[in-house]
Amino acid sequence: MGEECLASQDSNGVQSSSGSCEREGTAFIRVPGVVDWTAKGALEKWFARASRWQLFDDGTFATTQRPVIELSHREESAAAAPFAEPVVGFRIHDRQWSRYLCNHPRVIAIGDVHGCITELQDLLRVCDYRPGDELILLGDLVAKGPDSQAVVQMAREIGARAVRGNHDHEVIRCREAMMRGHDPSHASVDHQRIARQLSQQEHEWLRSCPWYIRSEDLETVFVHAGFQPDVPFEEQLPRHMMNLRSVLENGAPSARHSNGMAWARLWKGPLRVVFGHDAYMGLQLWDKCIGLDTGCVYGGRLTALLLPENRLISVPARKMYVAPRKRG
Repeated sequence: MGEECLASQDSNGVQSSSGSCEREGTAFIRVPGVVDWTAKGALEKWFARASRWQLFDDGTFATTQRPVIELSHREESAAAAPFAEPVVGFRIHDRQWSRYLCNHPRVIAIGDVHGCITELQDLLRVCDYRPGDELILLGDLVAKGPDSQAVVQMAREIGARAVRGNHDHEVIRCREAMMRGHDPSHASVDHQRIARQLSQQEHEWLRSCPWYIRSEDLETVFVHAGFQPDVPFEEQLPRHMMNLRSVLENGAPSARHSNGMAWARLWKGPLRVVFGHDAYMGLQLWDKCIGLDTGCVYGGRLTALLLPENRLISVPARKMYVAPRKRG
């Protein structure tokens, strides 16, 4: 049987893949989407492979890569740290940080929320989210979790930006089929339910989400799933940006892991890519890519990347809302 790849879509916009492509080396830190985060020893072993990252006792993690302001590690600076309790990451002098933020608002990029509204609120509190911060959601705001409509409503009301994920796309397609009087049975029951729950304003906001967001200032591009290596941005296909996981040996993009190499491992830039979509792989830290889907809806964590200070913050899921799928 020939190899299947993302060169064409099935009814869900996802195509399976088979074939062979060697996976070698460990150029990244892998934290599974569902993990016992109390197993600090195991996590320290993962993080020991990248000295730029530090794991804290409360399960949060941070990096000093490419700092744009001076970082202070002195204990006496803890009381002046400008972050909501619990203090996470490296401490920064309050006056210095406030002065910097006057001209450079923070960007907070968050991995797949999947309807986990409570965890999203928890994470924004820990990040000390404030007016002026640029919140970027990395797609798949909806489906699987407890309250997709509330996530879209909140994102719209606070002025967040988001890229379109594959589940968002299916809800949009379903809603528009309903609006035209067409049969929406091509969509899952969950997608149909969410499509009916969204107000017209919420649907239009979700529909307005682009395939990717690019920041020249941060030298970063935000996307849901990924990009096909060695293909210019303007030539990337939406189905790849929403579904890509690996690249086969023959160079074909695939929505699956099996017999392929992670696209992020092959990405050479020049812009750094921040993405979600891949809960099985969990936190991914590559030279030019950071993957933030740490499987919150599966009982893992919801993770944010704060820019420009390059700091990662996560909060635990309140529960496992759906069982994780087997790797494919």
